[in-house]
Amino acid sequence: MVSIDGNSTALRRAAEVMEGMLAGWPEAPHELHRDLGIVYQQLARTDPSFVTAMRREFEAYLKVAPVTDPNVPAIRQILDQGR
Repeated sequence: MVSIDGNSTALRRAAEVMEGMLAGWPEAPHELHRDLGIVYQQLARTDPSFVTAMRREFEAYLKVAPVTDPNVPAIRQILDQGR
């Protein structure tokens, strides 16, 4: 079983890796923004300071994701719930 601290450490490391990828890869697939947003969403469960980063990544995802992407409605719902 993974402890909450261990899980948080792994999520923070994943966020660092994804942020690095996005910084060096301007044409990164939109799914990377979605996935980073999900990582931040998980971190925000125990640290609300990650909500802003989650929103930023989900909004970046929605800017470039095709409307036919099956994840778009769920991401819009997550953002709408926070308003």
